Amino acid sequence: MTDTESVLIEFIRVELLEDPDRELSTRDELLLDDIVDSLGVMRLVHFIEERGNTSVPAEDVTIDNFATIETIAAYIGRRDVSLG
Repeated sequence: MTDTESVLIEFIRVELLEDPDRELSTRDELLLDDIVDSLGVMRLVHFIEERGNTSVPAEDVTIDNFATIETIAAYIGRRDVSLG
């Protein structure tokens, strides 16, 4: 697991889940499995923008980029953004 994935998991657990003790995998389908709802995605985007000191264009908020923690981390990596 990468540092970015760890940061994302921690944010999702603490800020977005009703049960912060729920086990999360980097490959869990966040939207399809109802782990995160649309408001949660927007909160996640805001977190990435704030923590990474970047902007996430609306056209980038797609299922391809935000399906799993793994795909979000890959998107962040392609943007050369650090959440650390």
